[in-house]
Amino acid sequence: VVYSRPDFKWLGPHLPLALLPEGESDFWVIDGEDNGGLNDRHWVMPRRMVPELLGSWGRLLDGSLAELFVPQGLPELSTETHFSFYLS
Repeated sequence: VVYSRPDFKWLGPHLPLALLPEGESDFWVIDGEDNGGLNDRHWVMPRRMVPELLGSWGRLLDGSLAELFVPQGLPELSTETHFSFYLS
């Protein structure tokens, strides 16, 4: 599954997924612009990871995800820190 933020503008076709090395990782993310966490602009992931990763927004909106973050004493919460913490 390929996920890109809606504000991400593509200037060319996506890299063929067959070019990603097999077995090295189940989750591919763009390097840079991580703002202290995990870059959330573009991901390539197996279908089995979609409910967990993209479903985490529901837990953010209903407040249940705050139970994980508040005890950590994080100075701020961005989407990048959210996903970095959530995946660790």
